[in-house]
Amino acid sequence: MNLKKAHSLAILLIFMTFAISSKGQESFNKISVSSGLVGSTLKDRVISSYVYKKKSIPVTGEYSYKGYNSFLGARLYFLSSKLKTDENKGFSYSGDLGTFIPDQVKGLTQSQVKFMMFQTRVYYLGRIHFDDRFSLGLGGFAQFDVINKKFLVLDYENKLKDRFLSVGPQIMPVYISGQHEFQYALSASIFNTASRKLTPEEGEATKVSGASLFKNYFGLESRLTYSYSISQNIGFDINYIFYYYQYKEPRKEQMVIQSLTLGLAIMF
Repeated sequence: MNLKKAHSLAILLIFMTFAISSKGQESFNKISVSSGLVGSTLKDRVISSYVYKKKSIPVTGEYSYKGYNSFLGARLYFLSSKLKTDENKGFSYSGDLGTFIPDQVKGLTQSQVKFMMFQTRVYYLGRIHFDDRFSLGLGGFAQFDVINKKFLVLDYENKLKDRFLSVGPQIMPVYISGQHEFQYALSASIFNTASRKLTPEEGEATKVSGASLFKNYFGLESRLTYSYSISQNIGFDINYIFYYYQYKEPRKEQMVIQSLTLGLAIMF
């Protein structure tokens, strides 16, 4: 092989390698599982006027796709905890009632709310490139929250079930430099359908439901993610998520959830 042919072949091989590498950077799939620490704060006037708080451990599973022209993803989030208030510290039933009403019923006290959340979220964003490293995603999301609460009224266990389906816009700037990726996502709900069902241990269940646009329900999520690729197929994610929602029917409910998680990611 003469020098001219070898030079041409080398150029061809370099071009093919660059093309394959560029294609891999343009689009890939990622699956991640993460956990960490979450701080939850709840004020629900259906339960009481108190503020309930607790730190606990969440579990998150996520799928995402990064293409040259789009981003899309799906996330499952699970959280279970016993929230507690100190605002009624020292309270106990006494006198004649104390004979019949214990301080604890089915593992709950008068200062606790048993809380469980299961959240499903999907998003789709168009991708705008500013340069080789920085791009911006613009689009929307849909989210469905299943929230169950248990609390005591006297010595009766009451169950409160919330179901929220919300949609809205999402913006997501992304910066990629070699093995490092920084991503920030901000979204807010504009349309919601919701239902709340209260089932007392004694008595009939009551339910409120309806759809609203900017009225009864509002949700906001702010998420910051740092990703590091250990290899072409394995990496890890560090996520901080601030999530707030409020719902006004039949009485105002407000919830703040702040999560810090570390996850293992597989790319393909």
